[in-house]
Amino acid sequence: MGLSPNSTGFLLIDVQEKLMPKMHDQSILNRQEIMLKSSSLLDMPIIITEQYPAGLGKTVLDCSVQPLEKTAFSCLGNRQVVDALKMRKNWLIAGIESHVCVLQTVRALVEAGYTPIVLQDAISSRSSLDHTSALQEMRAMGVRVSTTETVLFELLQDAKHPHFKAISSLIK
Repeated sequence: MGLSPNSTGFLLIDVQEKLMPKMHDQSILNRQEIMLKSSSLLDMPIIITEQYPAGLGKTVLDCSVQPLEKTAFSCLGNRQVVDALKMRKNWLIAGIESHVCVLQTVRALVEAGYTPIVLQDAISSRSSLDHTSALQEMRAMGVRVSTTETVLFELLQDAKHPHFKAISSLIK
């Protein structure tokens, strides 16, 4: 069974002012922004987290969603996140860093019975080795690793979808 907006949400992890400039792949910001806009168009729930914002700053992307603060590396260390996750079974995952907060969150989601889908073109680490290692670990856990464009067209399912043109224009 493929993804649908009715069973899927978007989780954006710790894309913050003091962290983002240190990431080896800056192009992830574009993909994260596409996912934020597309998730909103598709009326999917969006959860945004910030790791210790007093020290690491605020989320660098513009969004209408209030970020949830955390200190645990896994997003599931925050009760508000745990409660918000109950809205959907499938969660599209983007953010930083691949080998710390993203990996620990993905592991916790699997253990809690959720289905995380990691957007490999929307996550990054300071080092490409850490990023690659994290993707390997996630795949070894049986987690689906995909791309932004792949999951968006899967969510749309048909060129006749009312938001096809708007989402297609975001991708181009």
